[in-house]
Amino acid sequence: MKRPLSHLLYGAAYYHEYMPSERLAEDVRLMREAGVNFVRIGESTWSSWEPQDGVFETAWIDRVLDAMHAADIHVMVGTPTYATPPWLITKYPEIMVETFKGRVGYGGRQNMDITNPDYLRHAERIIRFVVEHVRDHPAVFGYQVDNETKAYHTASPHARKLFVERLKAKFGTVENLNRAWNLTYWSQKLSSWDHYIVSGDWTNPSALLEWRRFQQDLAGGFIGWQAGIVRSLQRQGQVITQNFDFRFRGDENAGPQADVNHFAAAPALDVAGVDIYHTYQDRFDGSLIAFGGDWTRSLLGGKNYYVLETNAQSTGTALGQCPPYDGQLRQAAFAHVAHGADLVGYWHWHSCHAGNEIYWRGILGHDLEPNRIYSEMKRIGREFAAIGHKLAGQRIASDVAILHSQDSYSGLLDRPFSPDTDHADWTIAIYRALFRRSTAADFVPPLSGRLQQYKLVIVPALYIASDEILAEIVEYVRSGGHVVLTFKSGFANENHYVRPIRMPGVLRDLCGFSYQEFSNTGRLSLQHGFAGVPSEESYGGEFVEFLIPEGAETLASYDHRFFGRFPAITRNRAGDGSVTYLGTVISPALLEAVLADAAARAGITPAQKDWRAPLLWRTSTSTEGKKLHYGFNFSAEVRRAVFPLSSPAISLLDGRQLNCGDSMILGPWGVVIAEECI
Repeated sequence: MKRPLSHLLYGAAYYHEYMPSERLAEDVRLMREAGVNFVRIGESTWSSWEPQDGVFETAWIDRVLDAMHAADIHVMVGTPTYATPPWLITKYPEIMVETFKGRVGYGGRQNMDITNPDYLRHAERIIRFVVEHVRDHPAVFGYQVDNETKAYHTASPHARKLFVERLKAKFGTVENLNRAWNLTYWSQKLSSWDHYIVSGDWTNPSALLEWRRFQQDLAGGFIGWQAGIVRSLQRQGQVITQNFDFRFRGDENAGPQADVNHFAAAPALDVAGVDIYHTYQDRFDGSLIAFGGDWTRSLLGGKNYYVLETNAQSTGTALGQCPPYDGQLRQAAFAHVAHGADLVGYWHWHSCHAGNEIYWRGILGHDLEPNRIYSEMKRIGREFAAIGHKLAGQRIASDVAILHSQDSYSGLLDRPFSPDTDHADWTIAIYRALFRRSTAADFVPPLSGRLQQYKLVIVPALYIASDEILAEIVEYVRSGGHVVLTFKSGFANENHYVRPIRMPGVLRDLCGFSYQEFSNTGRLSLQHGFAGVPSEESYGGEFVEFLIPEGAETLASYDHRFFGRFPAITRNRAGDGSVTYLGTVISPALLEAVLADAAARAGITPAQKDWRAPLLWRTSTSTEGKKLHYGFNFSAEVRRAVFPLSSPAISLLDGRQLNCGDSMILGPWGVVIAEECI
């Protein structure tokens, strides 16, 4: 078999054990016809691996592995720890997670206490058994540890004890904790660690922030624990990944995950894996594929990633059915690749006939027959097979970074700035504003040491930040960097302790203004000098800081009898760099214009003017050192655009010669991939 990373992997999660009848040979035949060279198996079926305590069965998985190997299909095996078997819970009912609201009942998944010693003991046993059994099978190229891992809000006695031990290790003495969290307030001051009560009534935002960190670290630690077990047993060359997920809202991903710090968890892995779900049909614009891809690629410093789950047909409930239009499945597959995916896997191969997810439909419908979606998958499979060796392992470079603070996300969940927009919404809004102008962006955590490699850094609501984090931003700007900073930044320190100085605190000189007041508002019209933004789309509101200029230039102001005295958007020179500041939540169109202006001032050359949403242009560098360009038309209309090439190129999908300045027509949901000749 070829080394998996020398070509694109394409396929689906496959659960032969769910099938209503014997059809392994037929499924493999259909997979081969569709160009499938990857399946993910085994991650949901602990009770099949171990139907009774200490009694293991493997014939069912061996048949699948043998069949896939014979068909030259690579297999990712999942550790089955996220769905516990009934015998385990019958024997140890306390494994079911206990939250502050009580113990969760059996019947779902991802509902166990990952700190429970009995659970961990049995989880380690099944992990070791699975890996030891499959590691030498030639079909197995890697392992997915657990699935969409969280801590599931565990508040068991054991978890509470671990939290107190964490506080002791971090703060040392109760006097330090009293000061850091201002526990004098409401008579919560401690005289002994024995008196600290973990109740779940989080009146103190400092305590809640630390609890959220604790939950995130439990999840990340659990992922690392599993990865360590697998790494001690795996065959050389096999990879370890995890299926990270995002916040899910409605029927699609909608921003970073609050319950796991992906950046902290990812270093335990060889490759970051992810599920990226989005809508199809008229709402499909490619932005969430792009966001999910750029986010996941950023987790390991720019390393390509695996899409372990994405839409085949519809997701969700019986009322959420939204299968793709013709061409959208293909476009989505290449959009994943354009953002750095070396593997694209659907959830899942076949639609389930029973269980909770019967309407989360796979490539095959409930009739298990080839269909419209399968036909399009075959086309994708042929194209991946033909050009995948040119696309796999590509490298994507960005001039723009979005600074993501997991602590600020957590803190603003507890103390929101708006009932309509939270930190994740604002992050997505910023990303989409870049996306609409084909501006690539990485995500970086604070104190990564990577800011200097970017020309422009965008900082959404850096509400929780240590002095060191703020100093990193100051140094970046003064040494020539350009920053777009937004409201609520610099407000509280790392303990959610509001800085007792005029805001924006440590950033005051950098920004060239101060403020003492802020207000929630309705929509407010804005006056500004940004071209191309219609008056009806020139607005801000929801949250307004009363900015008092101290050297900063006013770029936009409120058209309002009271708020009109305060700038809405400012710019300030500092050292060799600059800071653009947004003192309010601005409209998508205005946000796009502001970020485009900041990018231009940072010396970032945009794609040609043709490439605006619904057209998207992405560029990467192949393993051969050649420029690869991807063009997408995320619309049902025919579009014409000029290719911004730097040298002649070949269209990889149809072999046509493309020259600098050529104009190309992209049909509905069209895709073009160009490889420059030099």
